[in-house]
Order: sequence, then C-alpha cells, then structure tokens
Amino acid sequence: MNESLGFIETKGLIAAIEASDVMLKSSEVDLVSKERVRGGLVMVTVTGDVAAVKTAVDAAASAIARLGEDLLVSSHVIARPDSVIPTLLKPLETKPEPAAEEVAIVIEEEPESEQVIEELEEPKQNLRDLAISEWSANGQRDRAIELLNTYTVAELRDFAKENADFPIIRKELYKTSKQKLIEAVIDYFNKE
Repeated sequence: MNESLGFIETKGLIAAIEASDVMLKSSEVDLVSKERVRGGLVMVTVTGDVAAVKTAVDAAASAIARLGEDLLVSSHVIARPDSVIPTLLKPLETKPEPAAEEVAIVIEEEPESEQVIEELEEPKQNLRDLAISEWSANGQRDRAIELLNTYTVAELRDFAKENADFPIIRKELYKTSKQKLIEAVIDYFNKE
C-alpha cells in the first residue's frame, strides 16, 4: 500500500462527524472507516498521499479543539503502513439499493389500512388480559405472574393509566417497580 493512513479518535459522535467533514474538505483524502470503540470513543480513518493525510488530520484536530478541548483523544498519521495494516480496519458499511422487484414486494405486503393492524393486535391483548384475570381468579398466581413478566414496565404502566380504579395512583406509577406493578395488576383482577 502506497497511501498513508490518518486516524482521529474523538469523544462522541458529533466530534467524529466534524472531524470527518473537515478532513474530507481540507485535502484529497478518502474516508476508510468510522468505528465506535467504547465509552463514547469514535475513531475515524482516512487514506491518501502523505501530505494530504497530514494536512487533513491536523485540520481535523484544530476543528475538534474549537468544539471542545477534551473532545480530541488522539490523532496519528502512518506514512507508509505495511500491507497487513488495512486489514485491521473495518470498512465503511454501504447499504445496497434494493432491487425494483424487492420494493414492489414490500409495497404489496403492507396492510391496506391501520385499522387492519389494530384489529389483529386487539384480540391478542384481550386474550392476555383474559388469561391473567382467569388465572388470578382461579388462584393460579404463578401463571399470572409469568404472563405479566412478558409485559414491559411501560406496558404495565399504560394498563394502570387506562383503569381509573387501579390500586396505585397515577402519580406513584413512575416510582413503582415492575414487581409491585405486577402485584397491583393481580390485585386489580382479583377484586373484580
């Protein structure tokens, strides 16, 4: 490989995007990869001739410093990397354009109206509620708890908000744990 590599490592995606923009505008370089490392660190890699890469990396470092001093973690230029080094980099992922046939199939598979979706989802929800109330009423608390655990906390809170006579007052719902919400739902069905 005759081209050099330039690296910029930033804290946060915004700084990485700014660095990429500045590098591509300031010199004749190509963007090779963008990789999210960990802890909010993002590494951007460019390639090109040595002078262009050096100029691009320096310009990006200055631009990031203007955004915030602590956003630039490191920058580095490798003038003539060994031919194995580029294999360590993850290339930018490009999403292939769907073929015309695939688009037509997707359009044909969409439901005709939102009412169809609601009709399909409604019985499932009612069946679950019926199962919970039946199990609660028949003393099968473990089965009711098992089914209620498949709900998210947000779904349990929504259920509670929809029922004015729910045992937990609306103001307290956001402080209540999932287990206490499940217990309250079971109590709600048992009182009926």
